[in-house]
Amino acid sequence: MIFGSLLSVKTDMKKLPTLLLICTAWFSYSQEKLKVINLSDLNPIENVLVQGTDGQEIMTNVDGEVDLSMFDEEEILIIRHPNYQTVRITVKELRELGLKLELIESSLKLGEVVLSVSKWESIEEELPLHVSKLTLREIRFNNPQSSADILRQTGEVFVQKSQMGGGSPMIRGFSANRVLITVDGIRMNNAIFRGGNVHNVISVDPHSVLNTEVIFGPGTVTYGSDALGGVMDFQSLKTYVSPNDATYVYGNALLRYGSAANEGTAHVDIGVKAKNFGIISSVSYTSFGDLRMGSNGPDDYLRPEYVQVVDGIDSIKANPDPRVQRYSGYDQVNLLQKVRYAKDEWDIEYSLHYSLTSNVPRYDRLTQYQDSLLRNAEWYYGPQKWILNSLKVQNSKSTNWYDKVRFLAGYQVFEESRNDRRLYSDILRSRTENVKAFQSNVDFEKKLEGNIQFYYGIEGIHNLVSSVGEERRLDDIEGVPIASRYPDGSTWTSVASYAQVDIPSSEKLHWSTGIRLNYVGSRSQFDTTFYPFPFTEANLGNVAMTGSFGFNYRPNDKWVYKGNLGTAFRGPNIDDIGKIFDSGDGVVVVPNPDLTPEYVYNLDFGVRRYFGEKAEIEFTAFYTYLTDAMLRRPYEINGQDSIWYDGEYSEVQALQNVEQAFIAGLQFGFFYDINKQLTSIVRANYQYGRTFDGVYLRHVAPAFGSVSLVYQKAKFRSELNYSFTGEITNDRLAPSEQDKEWMYALDENGRPYSPSWSVLDIKFSYQIIKELQVNFGVENVLDRRYRPYSSGISGPGRNIYIAARSSF
Repeated sequence: MIFGSLLSVKTDMKKLPTLLLICTAWFSYSQEKLKVINLSDLNPIENVLVQGTDGQEIMTNVDGEVDLSMFDEEEILIIRHPNYQTVRITVKELRELGLKLELIESSLKLGEVVLSVSKWESIEEELPLHVSKLTLREIRFNNPQSSADILRQTGEVFVQKSQMGGGSPMIRGFSANRVLITVDGIRMNNAIFRGGNVHNVISVDPHSVLNTEVIFGPGTVTYGSDALGGVMDFQSLKTYVSPNDATYVYGNALLRYGSAANEGTAHVDIGVKAKNFGIISSVSYTSFGDLRMGSNGPDDYLRPEYVQVVDGIDSIKANPDPRVQRYSGYDQVNLLQKVRYAKDEWDIEYSLHYSLTSNVPRYDRLTQYQDSLLRNAEWYYGPQKWILNSLKVQNSKSTNWYDKVRFLAGYQVFEESRNDRRLYSDILRSRTENVKAFQSNVDFEKKLEGNIQFYYGIEGIHNLVSSVGEERRLDDIEGVPIASRYPDGSTWTSVASYAQVDIPSSEKLHWSTGIRLNYVGSRSQFDTTFYPFPFTEANLGNVAMTGSFGFNYRPNDKWVYKGNLGTAFRGPNIDDIGKIFDSGDGVVVVPNPDLTPEYVYNLDFGVRRYFGEKAEIEFTAFYTYLTDAMLRRPYEINGQDSIWYDGEYSEVQALQNVEQAFIAGLQFGFFYDINKQLTSIVRANYQYGRTFDGVYLRHVAPAFGSVSLVYQKAKFRSELNYSFTGEITNDRLAPSEQDKEWMYALDENGRPYSPSWSVLDIKFSYQIIKELQVNFGVENVLDRRYRPYSSGISGPGRNIYIAARSSF
């Protein structure tokens, strides 16, 4: 534009001084634009704060650029970002560097912004709760195989796996339907999230995740039912609008190979940003072969034999390599599409998430024995499908009622099935579920006098459950109906309103309090064709009120104290009320229409100590009291404590509000930037939980943690990581786990237990050019054979991976 104007100026002598002045001004302006980039991957860094000695400050844009014309030549600038080491430098020195500054990532997250606590931007240091976050750069460097592995790599979430195509996060002794998963603000938990282990988190594409935040402790004031142990919030790739009239195209591509499961992954995302308009498209495909376990560890985990169909007949075959976990591989494809329009105070975005797996073998059921023979010839989940449509409309025009208001609507479809066939049987049983989930939220943010932040909103959720069952002979096309897993046509509804206030009573002290009023209801009609239930329907409606009160006190720049007292609830869902299924150990779980909500009362207290901008240490202690807990206990149907189910005489159990329990624990973190290149990170977690009559809780993980050393220099980054997990003896296993010989190692008395284990990983990345990065790593360097607590499949043995990522 400027050159065009210059060419249109007539070059007569009278206008020459004006021409020179324009040229000089343009040249000076172009020389004052600083570009801030990441040292290890050369990508621009957005929202870097550049602050002068006289208090003037400005932030970098999406291209990592900032105008320095407001600062003097000799002025010392403080350049900081929550994820990077702070730099102090003069404008003159920046010029000598060519107005390009490379920042080094820091283990300290000073002033980090999080979105998951209030649904709006909050400063982590000012919150009363403990929050863990992984950024896009950390996720990409770690190269997770699934979104369950993203959570595991926080070092604070324990992940259980029943099969390779799975991952059930455990947070502070809670799991499955007692922890909440959200994607772009939409809750993934639905009416059939079960109490055992839930693996739906793998539907979230790890290669399309922008960042992940985990709130530890009750989160029901903001999110409603299910958030007893914590909330896991996934934010997917962001759409951008152009800062000017130009149109830009950007994107990423990834190819990755891993040896332990013969894994191949391909991913590409392409975005366009134009004036007031943005779009991004993403596709990922991963293929996993059978997973190979390590060489050094308990022989109990080996896979000595497997079932293969030969000429239509089941045949038990010796496994030529017992370390290969036969029938564990699967494939998965993910799609993401976002379209955004933003102008003035309006911001509108539509999102589509799509995920589909192949059949996923249920590995733990395929290794289960009965009378010295493998129990099942086939046991697999049918293709797991997830579709999420969402619309977000935000208005930022301040009124008397709000400064910002956001409307969020979501429609999800979940489809899954369970398919099993006993050894030497020609009958395949299939049970298929389909859930349609509707959600709408309106959330408000308002700043009041004294910098008081007021958040409030309303929410409505409705789930419709379809469930059918059939069995067929292998040589037949048509099947015959059998009992479905859930009452077909069931509904689950939640309606709520909430309010939360953050009060900065001084620069040192912040208070936070909130309240939520929630109605949860469900309706189910029971089919008595296959089982003579003494009831034909369940119509439940419960009102719950929860609240929280917390503080964050920072007396100086060295110490931070935080505490929070909160309550939470979980209303019975359709899985709790109406499920009938075989638990795999001679027990059949039947419906119970008399359930009521379970409640949690939780106390958190945390201390954080800063040592300048070089080191940080933090402790968080918690105590959780659970009342009216829904746990499996012996039950009777029509006076019978055992019934025939799928051809086996099985003990009857049902979920019942029978217990009170407690969980206590400690989370520890230590972060130290040893020098500009070397960083140390230590995390450790311990929890202990049981009912008041002495029964240990199933989802209380053993002590676990990690120690990492990160080295960064120029375009190179490496990390040495040591992960460890403690032992759980047989007498500390939950009753439902104590007899599962096919899942656990055996102690000297022949009883199942979960041994301690540790693995060593080493990872590297090198930015060859700005557009191309290569990653290489060796996971489980020592080739340890291990199995995470409560898991039905062993972890990977030595896994050598290589990945190439291109950005443009």
